[in-house]
This record gives sequence, C-alpha cells and structure tokens, in this order.
Amino acid sequence: MKRKVAKAGIHSVLAIALTLVGTAAPANEGQRFDWDRYRRDWQELRERLPRESDHIASRDLAIFMATKAPPHRCFVPIVKATGENSYWVPTIINRKSSPVFLIDTGFTGSLVLPRGYLDGARADGTLTQLDRSAPPVTSTLADGSETTEETIIIREVVLPGCRAFRNVRAIISPTGAPPLLGQGILSRFSSAGIDRKETSLVLVPEGLPPDEDRLLECMLEPQRC
Repeated sequence: MKRKVAKAGIHSVLAIALTLVGTAAPANEGQRFDWDRYRRDWQELRERLPRESDHIASRDLAIFMATKAPPHRCFVPIVKATGENSYWVPTIINRKSSPVFLIDTGFTGSLVLPRGYLDGARADGTLTQLDRSAPPVTSTLADGSETTEETIIIREVVLPGCRAFRNVRAIISPTGAPPLLGQGILSRFSSAGIDRKETSLVLVPEGLPPDEDRLLECMLEPQRC
C-alpha cells in the first residue's frame, strides 16, 4: 500500500468530488435500518441527556446520530486553518478523546496520527490493546523517495453527528506532524464538499431517500413516524 504526499502540502478542499472506494468500514454498512429500535434508543437518550453535563450530552448526542440514526446528509462543523486554504474537522475516537484532523484530499488513506497523540491516547485509555498494530505502509515523498511507516487499526472513529467507522487504519507519523483525514473516509460518501458560508463539511451518503425533510422529522421525532 502506498500513499502520495502532496508536493504543495495540504490540498484545498473547496471542491471535493470523491468516488474512490475507501478503507474504513462504516459501522452500519449493509444493515437494514430498524426504526423500532431507533425509537427505543432515542427515548432512552432523551431521558439521560438532562442528567449529563453539556459537554457529555453534546458528545453523546453526536455519537448517537452517527451510530443509531439512518443514513442522512451531514453538516459537520469545521474550522479554517489560519493563513491556509485548509480546514480542520473534529472526530471522536473510541468514544473518548476528540482530536481534530486536517482534511487532505491528496491523501488516499483514512487517517494520519502523530506519535505524540498516540502516546497520550494510550496513556489516558483512549487506545488499548484492542487497537492493534497493522502492517507498515510505504509512502512516496515529494522528492520521489520512499519511506516505511507504522500503522495501527483504530476500533472506532466517529464524524460527530454523521457516521461511525470501525477498524480504521491510521498511519503513525512523527510527533509534531499534522493529523490528517483523507479519502479513505471521505470517499465512503456519495459526495463531500465544503460549505464555506456555514463552515461545514457537507457529506451525502449513498442511497439518500428523495424526501430528506421527512427523514429528518423521523430522526428527531421518531414516535410520530
């Protein structure tokens, strides 16, 4: 497996059109949606949220919509990198830590994680022995030379409020390098793009129903559907 490192650094994400097959498997891929179970889970969540802090409640709601809700158009908040035409997107790893990643459409893999983050995540319990080492990959650098890099399989990566991916392969980069999110995740969607006005990463899944408004109503008020 090889990945290309862009000569000009991080690629622009102002217009993303991704159709390649990714390497991260969605948590709910291939399953028929169970609305009865969703209603029960939604009610349980609504009863629990008032007892939680705002931070925990927001995280739990983001995870719920990513793991329990049917496929839906997503608007994930992003932050523009200072002085660059690039954007940071939040994630939730193993339902604990919430690192942000720089979107890099020139990166064909799923994630790049700096070793410094990896060490901290192991220390605080975000990563455990269940997040196993994987075979190394060969990367081609801008000058044409090649380097071998370690990889790790992360149990779960959540795009908040959008979608969860299991068994995501991440390349381990040197401490101080930027964490990257690439096409291995973005290409799991039918389309992906940046809404600069709303500063959101807009992700559209395959098989989205024509009546999106009705789907949204059912997601927020499942007892009425």
